[in-house]
Amino acid sequence: SASKTTPFRFDSGPSLISGCSSMGTNPLRQVLDAVGTSDEIEWCLYDGWVVHDYADGKSFKLTTGDGGEFEKALEEKAGVESRK
Repeated sequence: SASKTTPFRFDSGPSLISGCSSMGTNPLRQVLDAVGTSDEIEWCLYDGWVVHDYADGKSFKLTTGDGGEFEKALEEKAGVESRK
């Protein structure tokens, strides 16, 4: 949490897809680069998360990044039409 020595704490939400630990198009990362604090952050990296669908009792993993894995998982779960 925030304190006098660490005044800000962010939950970057959509940064799961675009990433935040390296320079790029992520708006939060651009702000951190602009104010010169991005190199001071200890980034926690992970490659996805598990979604538990209680409607059908199935679970599947969504991975981060731009390799199309999110779209593939969505198509597998909801069908080809879900990508349109």
